[in-house]
Amino acid sequence: MRFVVIPESKNCWIWELRSAQDFLVLRSPGSFTAKFQAVAQIEALRRAIQVAGIYDLVGARVDAPADRVES
Repeated sequence: MRFVVIPESKNCWIWELRSAQDFLVLRSPGSFTAKFQAVAQIEALRRAIQVAGIYDLVGARVDAPADRVES
């Protein structure tokens, strides 16, 4: 996976998260007036993702080893 910073116009930037096969996975929710703003949001997102847990649809955490139930 990779982040790509894209100029939409002369003063407008967005970012995209793309898969190894170059499929769009996620796009920035808005645009930025400077490239460094897009890069700063990518860096903040990367920091936040490291602490994000994995949950099922009912809100139970499924990535904590103590909570796993063997089926």
